[in-house]
Amino acid sequence: MKEMQKTQQGKCQPRMRVIQQWMLALSAGMIMGSTWNARAAEKELAFDENAATPVELIKTAKGFKTELLYSVPSQQHGSWVALASDPNGSMYAADQYGSLYQFTPPAPGETLTPSDIKKVPVDIRAINGMVYVDGALYAGVNDYERKIQSGFYRLSDSNGDGILDKVELLRAFNSRGDHGVHAVVPTADGKYFYLITGNNAVISGGNNEGSSGSSQVAKLWGDDHLLPRMPDGRGHNRHVLAPGGIVYRVSRDGKEFEMYASGFRNIYGGGLNKDGELFTYDADMEYDFNTPWYRPTRVNHVLSGAEYGWRNGAGKYPEFYPDTVPATLNIGPGSPTGTRFGYGAKFPARYQNAFYILDWSWGKIYAVHLEEDGSSYKGTKEEFVTSAPLPVTDLIVHPQDQAMYFAIGGRRVQSGLYRVTYVGDEPTNPVDMTPKVTPMRKLRHRLEKFHGHAHMEAVSAAWPHLNHKDRYIRNAARVVLEHQPTVQWESKALNEPMPDRRIPALLALARLKGIAPSHRPEAGHSVNAAVRDQILDSLLELDFAALSHDDQLGYVRLLEIVFVRFGKPSPAKVSAIVGKLDPSFPADTFELNWLLCETMAFLQAPSTAS
Repeated sequence: MKEMQKTQQGKCQPRMRVIQQWMLALSAGMIMGSTWNARAAEKELAFDENAATPVELIKTAKGFKTELLYSVPSQQHGSWVALASDPNGSMYAADQYGSLYQFTPPAPGETLTPSDIKKVPVDIRAINGMVYVDGALYAGVNDYERKIQSGFYRLSDSNGDGILDKVELLRAFNSRGDHGVHAVVPTADGKYFYLITGNNAVISGGNNEGSSGSSQVAKLWGDDHLLPRMPDGRGHNRHVLAPGGIVYRVSRDGKEFEMYASGFRNIYGGGLNKDGELFTYDADMEYDFNTPWYRPTRVNHVLSGAEYGWRNGAGKYPEFYPDTVPATLNIGPGSPTGTRFGYGAKFPARYQNAFYILDWSWGKIYAVHLEEDGSSYKGTKEEFVTSAPLPVTDLIVHPQDQAMYFAIGGRRVQSGLYRVTYVGDEPTNPVDMTPKVTPMRKLRHRLEKFHGHAHMEAVSAAWPHLNHKDRYIRNAARVVLEHQPTVQWESKALNEPMPDRRIPALLALARLKGIAPSHRPEAGHSVNAAVRDQILDSLLELDFAALSHDDQLGYVRLLEIVFVRFGKPSPAKVSAIVGKLDPSFPADTFELNWLLCETMAFLQAPSTAS
């Protein structure tokens, strides 16, 4: 009996050491959704015992098998946060605070030893995301310790010996802590990359001047809060304003850096589905639990020019704001890390098509199953791999053995490399990778081609779709207007006979003609009161009570943005606006009450408190 107890204790000890390290990271406030750089706590993490979470403690979806290939010795190979593979079958792993390593995956049933892991002989460290394309490794470097410039890099083989030996910094970033420069994802046409960045990564030259003039995001961002917001009580990111985290579209040489989408908190990974559509997994703010402004971790379909609504403190945009787009799938509390579609894996079709998202703090890999929904998608989640602790950081599908590999690690906790294979009875034939073209998606893409530049046909192309039944098409149409000279369409917006077209057109006009106080230059700015009054007069012509619910939301949100960017109008106009809104307050829905309460309180309407 004593011998049995001793044996069981021996089996538990490695797991307990991993749990202790993991809990130290959590208790230090280093959850991926907040900050990864609580260095004082990191110094307390012990690595004297090298043992990653054993596979018998890992639950995997039915029919799948998980193997532990390598318990990473921290003093030798660090703690891995990014994976990649090249066409020759080699794999790469990056230490969050250290070097880049190369190895060949072991055969089925075999494992790796420290001697199998080779340090790549390049002056690079702190890679958070990477992809191997056309003979080069493109990497997002996010150096918490600032021993190397954070930014977008290219690593290549200069002499043809098969070893990466040349390092080029293509674009520098000022990056603080965890919310920095992360994954690199090739675009569907192979001409560009998407660079995934969190809300503390600022491109050299600043968001406005540092990014290309052809950016799909119209450079009109503002925090746009009508009432004062509460900043985070612990001071987290109080200084960070819109545009927040950004997905860039980057040319291969790094010279073109377009802002493709914005308003994220801390996105770490990204992946393209077979239709060429980009998805990512954004972080929540754990300090916001149980508050009205809490937003769970969320899968986002990343759309051209779109705003995803992160603002600091209590200022997160609710999904019903018409100047943002909603999540594809809200997940819940967690700490998002890597993401990947399952294409190329020798899995059943459902799992080849799944979008895999990693949650560091809760130790889960979810398989998100997406289906078409208008011009976008909707989804459901399934726990694919889970354990506690299992601080998952990144995953890839290996092109040769068609297995899935994932790493655990980060924040100097015990790291490990695992392999997932399918051993069930379902067919694993490769899925058809032909992109599917649907009428709605085709229309959205046609509108998105006008994002980032002026075009003589843009206004006429976008205008009929400002009131499209599909929210994402409506958003794409409004963004088109935000890239066109207002002389072409200002009068049309003010006099548009259809309310459901007038309101979004006036929203674009207000964003173009006004600057939010949070983003105004320190001197030389003057508010255009005439434009403000023209927009308000145009709104007052509409019968608010006769509008649809969506148009009422758009109407009141537009009022808020006008007041923020142009200031309060004359008492007579305030009285007219209150008279327009007062009969509808309180409203029948939470969403409309939210907006009406804010607006009526700002205008000091007598009935607000009653």
